[in-house]
This record gives sequence, C-alpha cells and structure tokens, in this order.
Amino acid sequence: MESTPRAMYLRFDHSPHAMPLSLLFEVVGRVPLTDKLVWECCTGERFEAVAAVDLTGNLHHTGQVMLYLPERLPRVSLFGAEGCWLRVSRSSGFQGPEPCIAAVRLNTVTARQLQREQALYFNTAPYDAGKTITLLRTPVATCEVWVDEAGALPLADAQRLAEQQPEDVRLEWADSVLTHCWVRWRQVDDLALAAPDARAFVLDPYAGTVSFGDGRRGRVPAPGDRTVCVRYVSGGGARGNVPAGRVNALVGALPRISGVVNITPMGGGTDRFPQERIEAVGNKRLRHRGRAAGASDFEELVLEAFPQVLHVKCFSGRDEKGARAPGHVTVVVTGVDDGPAADRLCDRIYAFLAERCSCCLTAEGRLHVCPATVITVSTRIAVELEEIDCAAEIQREIIRRIETLIGDTWRQRRIGSQIRTDELWRVVRDTPGVHTIDRILAEGAFDEDGRARLVPLEHDADFPYAVVRSGVHYVRVR
Repeated sequence: MESTPRAMYLRFDHSPHAMPLSLLFEVVGRVPLTDKLVWECCTGERFEAVAAVDLTGNLHHTGQVMLYLPERLPRVSLFGAEGCWLRVSRSSGFQGPEPCIAAVRLNTVTARQLQREQALYFNTAPYDAGKTITLLRTPVATCEVWVDEAGALPLADAQRLAEQQPEDVRLEWADSVLTHCWVRWRQVDDLALAAPDARAFVLDPYAGTVSFGDGRRGRVPAPGDRTVCVRYVSGGGARGNVPAGRVNALVGALPRISGVVNITPMGGGTDRFPQERIEAVGNKRLRHRGRAAGASDFEELVLEAFPQVLHVKCFSGRDEKGARAPGHVTVVVTGVDDGPAADRLCDRIYAFLAERCSCCLTAEGRLHVCPATVITVSTRIAVELEEIDCAAEIQREIIRRIETLIGDTWRQRRIGSQIRTDELWRVVRDTPGVHTIDRILAEGAFDEDGRARLVPLEHDADFPYAVVRSGVHYVRVR
C-alpha cells in the first residue's frame, strides 16, 4: 500500500456500501479552507477516490457529507486494527489552518417539523369575488392551489393551456370527455398588483387563509362544487424547537429503519412577528423597496424577512474577519439559536441578499454574512467593604448585578456596541456596602477559527462583531 498521508481515518466494523453513507461533522468555529477535501476508501491494496456530496462547505461549518460506495469494502488491518476503512485528506497536504471537529455521527438526515395534510376541496359560488377559504391547520409552510376550470374553459383553450404549461395543468378524461381541468394558481404577495385575468392567490400562513381576486385584481375561481383543491404542509413555529432526544418515535414503518432520535436540539422555528416589530420595520419598506443599496437597507431587509434574527448589523469596508477591506460588505447576525442553526441561517440570508444587492458584490466575493462572535465575559473583582460582617450578601449582590448588566443591558444593544467596561465599575461601585474598588479584571472567551481564545477586555471597540453572554464571576472582599 502507498505511503500514508496526513488524513482522518474512519474505521467501520461492517462495509458501509449500497446505501449513501451519511456522516454528520460537528465543526467548532469557522475555518475557511482554500483547498479541497479528498474522500477515499480502502479497496485492499490501495485507497481509491469516493464520490461525495459535501454539505459542510468544505468543513467550514457543521453539516453532512454523503458518500456513495457501490461496492463492498474488504476488511483490512491498519494501525493495528481490522475493519473497513475510509479517509479524508486535504489536497494541499494540510497547509494553513485546520478545522476543529468535535464529533462525527453516522446515519443522519436533516429534519424539519412539518406534516403533509390531506387535500381539501372547496365549493365556489357563481362570481364569488374576493373569496377567502380557511385551512384546518396552521401555520402553513407550503401551499398549492389547484382550480378546476373545466366548466369555464372551452375544450380547445384547455388543451392549449395544457400544452403551454404542462407542469401547471392536469387534464382528466372519461370516455373521451374532459371531466376536469386542474390549473395550478400562483401565490403572490399582494393582489393589488395582479392583472384581472391573473390566476393568483394570497396566503396568510399564520391565519391559514387563502384569498382570491375579485375580477379586477386577480381572477375569480370557476364556480362549481369541489372546484378548488388545496394541498398544503403545516408545521414549524416555536413549538418545533425541542431539546435533543425529544423526537424519538416513527409515525409509520420504514424499510431498514428501526428507530429515530434527534441528536441535536431542534431550532430555528419562530412565530408571527410581534406588533412592535411590525411597526418598527414595516414602514422601512417604502424606503428600501426590496433593494439593498445602503447599510441600513441590508439590516432592514434581514429583519423584515427573518423573524428568527434578533440583531443584525451591516459593516461596509470590512471582511468577514473584521479586517479593513474596501468595497466589502459584511452582514453580522445573531439569532434565537446558536451553533449549526446559526450557520444555516447565515446561508439563507446570503442567498436572500444576493438577489437584492449589486451583482458585483456576489460575483467578486465581496458580500459576507456571518454569525456574531459570542464572547463569554468573566470577571475577577476585588473590593473593600464598609462592614465585613455582610461580606457574603454583598458578594452575591455584586455577582447578581454583573449578570444582570451583561445578560439584560448589554445583550439588548447592537452588535459590536454591547461591551462597556466602564459600566462594570459603576455597577460594582453602586452596590450597597462597597467602600472602594481595588481591582476589576474582565476577560472574554471566544472561538477564533476553531481555536479557543481568552483576552482581556480593555477597549470597548476591539471586537466589532461581538455579542456577549455572562460567564463566571469571582468577588474577593476585605
């Protein structure tokens, strides 16, 4: 066998062939790799390349890797252990920074909290202008509306429509007679801009209502019994955010599947915008009009389209590392979830903004969307008390005030503007029973390219992409 390169080796007790092998890589930090990952399997005498689909962005974030192994792998002894072997290496031979892998898990798939509902049929009265129908389950994730227009279209028009739009028209015949002409209607954001003959509808996913036009703004559905068919999927929302291990049962039997469990917490689900947020971002649409030109446009578009985003800030002239980079635009976000969910959210936001900003930003790689750097703030405080007899109570009060300052006050501020070290001194100074402050040392722990770092928090502007959370606090009294 050829000389062993630097690689990560995976040993299996049985050959993982026949079905696609799904591996979940839990990546700590974000280390951009400029080279490619090479997946290989051991065939007995040598390692050969394996077809793979990489959903980790080249181990840039947590995700799945799908390997396709059509042939059975032989058992081979390597490193003193016998088994079926796979390995992954870098085409550059591990030059530059290396990603940090926390865990590798087998047989994983991406799950969403959704349920496909039974199709619903509705009747339509003659010229039922502005018709609104209500679905049984909410919120609605996806929705298809089909209208039977067999009674409203001549046979020649129905056949012509089926030829022009074969994916959106289904003709049903009985004894050479057209019985049904199901036409799929298109979902729009607002019927006010719809043409009079437009086959369009508006969906309110939270109320579960489907609204049609009145003949002037959108077509009226054809009259008849059971002429409107709605096929939809419900689910999502905050109720789907459950901890690891909560999803542990199958609804029905599946071949070769004995059980399921969610190995990571389910996250990302959000409910309808609260009224105060609607009022805050709704009127901004008149200014940006769906296009990202200035920094505030990027921020307002993200806040309007993604309910799970808590904070967003756009930095012009900086790259994703925070370094000065003329012409670059970096959008930094914090969501309701951390970890893999934050990475997936950034990918969705990037795709959303790429359609609404200058094409030069995306074509030249100058648009970046990244999660905020989470800094865990810990403190070491030394104070002199007015009365030493109350030392325990004063220690607890100082810690409580520090945790409230970091968790409530700092976290409500914008990204990059949360840390104010002078407020630490003021909070401790204003604590009843404190005579003088001898020392306050604030430290921040965070991840940088997969490496844990601990730095003193001396200057408030050292971390432009930072958000905070409370760590461990020690108080020494005398």
